Amino acid sequence: MHRGYKVITAHDGTAALKAVAETKPDVVVVDPGLPNLDGTEVIAGVSARSC
Repeated sequence: MHRGYKVITAHDGTAALKAVAETKPDVVVVDPGLPNLDGTEVIAGVSARSC
């Protein structure tokens, strides 16, 4: 925990999408240079799942 927040990290875009699906976070911070799926693709995937 960091200042009362739970921080979850992912090593690539695929892992990031899996983490978002499993944890349903309130905020997602994405590195645009992620391997496998870049940050833009991760954002698109998160947006598609939240609708």
